[in-house]
Amino acid sequence: SDRDEDIVLREFAVLPGSTIVGQSATDLRLRTRYGLNLLAVSREGHPPRTRLRTLKLKPGDLLMLQGPAEIMADFMNETGCAPLGERELHLPNARMAIIASALLLGSIGVATFGLLPASVAFTLGVLGSMLLRTVPPGQVYKAIDWPVIVLLGSLIP
Repeated sequence: SDRDEDIVLREFAVLPGSTIVGQSATDLRLRTRYGLNLLAVSREGHPPRTRLRTLKLKPGDLLMLQGPAEIMADFMNETGCAPLGERELHLPNARMAIIASALLLGSIGVATFGLLPASVAFTLGVLGSMLLRTVPPGQVYKAIDWPVIVLLGSLIP
């Protein structure tokens, strides 16, 4: 639906003058008042040990919020939080994770039972992963260590 397409993930920094300093997600009524979900908080580079809904926010905390894009702007203006630079956030696709796991386990099984040599079994697993696009082709290309490939190619008589 259109509403689902508007849902975004954004990161915000709690500034010293922010109106939310000293308040928790429950105090702010993030979900009922703004329609936002607090997904994570980072304090001094580490996640806090207390529950998110009861954690009192401090200046310097980093918040990851999920919700409609236009409401994020309202939240930022009302609270005085600063948005962090936008970056592409990818949430794992459960279907692709299952396919990738099945390919890995299949390769391990084929090699373990001696049906194929391990090098062939895992090469087929990688090719299957590429064909089924569980790994983006660009990422595969970046992961290849080309100098090693050239070296190995030069050793072939």
